[in-house]
Amino acid sequence: MSTDPLVPSMSAPALLRDRIEIRQADETDNEGLLTLTRITPMAGAISLRTDREPDFFALLRLRGRSKVFVAARGREVVGCVSVALRTAYISEVPETIAYIGDMKVHPRFSGSLVAVRLIKALETDMRLAGIDVGFCVAADGNHRVMPLFEGRLGMPRWIPLGRFLVNGLVPSPFKSYSKRYLIDAAQLADMPAITTLLDRFHRSRQFAPQLREGEIAQILSASLEEPFPRTFVARREQCVVATLTLCDTGPVKRNVLLNAPASLKAALALLRVAAAPFPGFHVPRMGQALRLLSARYVACENGHHPALEALLALARAEAFRHRFTFLMLGLHERDPLRSLVRRIPRFTFSSLALATSLGDPGGLEKRVEGIPFEDYALV
Repeated sequence: MSTDPLVPSMSAPALLRDRIEIRQADETDNEGLLTLTRITPMAGAISLRTDREPDFFALLRLRGRSKVFVAARGREVVGCVSVALRTAYISEVPETIAYIGDMKVHPRFSGSLVAVRLIKALETDMRLAGIDVGFCVAADGNHRVMPLFEGRLGMPRWIPLGRFLVNGLVPSPFKSYSKRYLIDAAQLADMPAITTLLDRFHRSRQFAPQLREGEIAQILSASLEEPFPRTFVARREQCVVATLTLCDTGPVKRNVLLNAPASLKAALALLRVAAAPFPGFHVPRMGQALRLLSARYVACENGHHPALEALLALARAEAFRHRFTFLMLGLHERDPLRSLVRRIPRFTFSSLALATSLGDPGGLEKRVEGIPFEDYALV
C-alpha cells in the first residue's frame, strides 16, 4: 500500500474522491491556492517553501499564456497543477510546448486520486489545444512525485533529461574589471544585437524560448527606469558579444529555506562568520526567506566565455550592493557554461528535467538529445 501523498492508494475513501471537483481556476481561488502553497513545501535534499503572496497568478503571468487546474472541495482548494504555453526550440525548430508546474496536493488527501485527476484534466486540455510536448522539473530527492512520471494509470510517460544545477552564487563586495571587454548597461540601440545573440544561443539549447524583439525591448525599457530588471552587455570592438539580465522575482515569489543537509547548514554557518565584516551581506538562516537575484537571458558568442565571466562578476557585485542572498544561475549538468562558475563560491540546488510527448513518447527521446534549458527565475 502506498504511503505517498501523490500516488493513489486503494484505501482512499471513495466518498472523498466523489466530492472533489476538477476545474480551471479563476481569481476567486487565489486565497485557496496561496493556502495550499503554504502547506505543501517542496520536498527534496533541500526543503523549500515558495510563498506567492499576495497574488498566486502573478508568477504564472510572467511565464506566458497560462492556466491553473484545481481540485476543489467546495471552496477549499485541495490540489492544483499549472501549465504555461510558450514557443521554444526543439532541435532548433520553434514549437509551442507546455511548461508544467505547481503540482500540489493537500496532505489530508494523501493516497487519493487527486493528482491523477489533475494530470488527466491537464492532458485533455493539451490535446484540445493541439500541444504535444510537455516539459517540467522536479526537485532532486522528491521521491513522492516521481511515480507520477512513470506512465501509471494511463498517464503520460515522461523521459528523464538529466539534472539542472541551480547555482546560488555568493555575492561579492569586490568589483572586477575586464581588460578585454567593455562592460556596461544595455541601451535600446543594443536591442537588435541582443535579440540576434539570444536567438542564436537559444537555438542551441532544447526547450529554450524563442524571444521576440518586442520582449527584449520591454525588458530594456523597464531597466532604464528601475534597478531590476537590468540588462548588461559585454562589447568587443563595439560589438555585443555577451549579455545577461538581472531580475528580482521577490515581488511574485519568495523561497523560504526550511531544511538542508548538515553539510549545507555548516557551510552557511561558516559563511555567516566570514561575512561579519560586511554588514551588507545577507546570509540566510533556517526559516528565513532567501533574497534571490536571478540571471536571465544569459548568452555569449562562441569564443567569448570570458566576456560572460566578466558579466557574472558584475552581477555578483550588484547582488551584494542590493543585499541579495544569492545570485541564481541555473544550468544543465551538460552545459559547457558551467565552467564559468567552478571557481565561484556557491550553493547548488539540484532538480530533475523531464519531458513527455502525448503523440509519440518513444520518438521524443531522439528529438530532444542535446543540452536542455530552463529559466529558473520563473520556475
